[in-house]
Amino acid sequence: MVQRAEAQPTRGALLLQEDVGELLADLKRLARAEPAVVLEVLLFLMERLSEVIGELDDGPGFAAGFVPEIMDRVRSLMLHDAKAGDCRVDHASSVERMLRLWIDDAEGWYQELDGLLLEVSVTAAGEYALRSRISQHIGDLPLCFPPPRGASDDLARALLLAERHRSERLLGELLARSRQYEYSVIVARDHYRRTGDALDFAVSLHRSGRSDEAITVARKALASPRSFQRQRLQELLNEMLEGSVIDQARETRKELERLFVEDPSRKSFAALKKAVMSDQWERVRQRVLGHLQKHQKAPTLVFDLYLEEGDVIEADGLVVVQAVEPDRLVEGAMGVALDHPAMAAGWLLIAAHHRMARRTTSVYPRVVRDLAMVRDLAGSARERTQFERSLARFRARYARRKKFLALLDAAGM
Repeated sequence: MVQRAEAQPTRGALLLQEDVGELLADLKRLARAEPAVVLEVLLFLMERLSEVIGELDDGPGFAAGFVPEIMDRVRSLMLHDAKAGDCRVDHASSVERMLRLWIDDAEGWYQELDGLLLEVSVTAAGEYALRSRISQHIGDLPLCFPPPRGASDDLARALLLAERHRSERLLGELLARSRQYEYSVIVARDHYRRTGDALDFAVSLHRSGRSDEAITVARKALASPRSFQRQRLQELLNEMLEGSVIDQARETRKELERLFVEDPSRKSFAALKKAVMSDQWERVRQRVLGHLQKHQKAPTLVFDLYLEEGDVIEADGLVVVQAVEPDRLVEGAMGVALDHPAMAAGWLLIAAHHRMARRTTSVYPRVVRDLAMVRDLAGSARERTQFERSLARFRARYARRKKFLALLDAAGM
């Protein structure tokens, strides 16, 4: 396969993709009967192809495209063997070969192998092989000392530091799996001090149970315009704040308020409510929901939250000035109809107007249904008179929509 690809440089990548695809199909059929043979072929492919792919004319990425599939096959074989306890494949040798590939991967074809190594080293032999070999590799790396004062880093030192960090990080992740977190914290802290990349440091602190420190590190990093991986760091901070135990600290509550008003959601609202003492909740709730209402942000969500919190008057004030989804207005009206029939009738009328604004005949049956519910809510003679007036105004406003008026006539309105 390799010789055929190398003989035709312009088509080599495509030929290699076709040949590997056929081979993987054959290996899939053989995997159950001969897992050791299949694993050996897959590992050989990974080792041999890493020397070849970079030499081919492969602009579209044909050849590199099957690397993830090969890795998935390796993962499936090794995990299935470990789970079944068959011991039909050599876990220690396989882990050592993949680790060597990962260490020697100058082109970046196997940069995701660290995650695969952590996944498949689930047997005692595999974990021992990974731990001992990566420790040996770290021990063989030369120590890096800071450059003289005023001098800048040279390329060789930068590459050596990067190799040491990624190797130490892999060992830290392996130890953390056994709840030995301190090594990963030390490695991540050193990386943060040298580069300003705080993500691993915050993750390792949080995982080790030091969530308060992790939150502080994430906030400090995000406050700097030079921080890296800002989106992932912000997501981690949100997760830590929303998943934390009740924390009455003022800074935490302020952060949760900021998260909610910037990106309103039920989840962030629940996290804020969890973090605020019950005697302070009404004031905080009114402030954040009032802020959203003032800036006309997420009106349907605000309407729902008002109702769920029992703030019916605030919900009524919102629907008059902002566009709440018609279906939610109808559901809300049905919920308050028993205690506030006039208010419910008003919401139903507004929902009907919102539907008509969409200018499509498909909404007509639902508008007629909404108006019928308004009619049913009119209990007294005075309320029936008010309904007749509202209906007359409604018909006059949409007088040009003959199909709609026909539906109203058929419904007795």
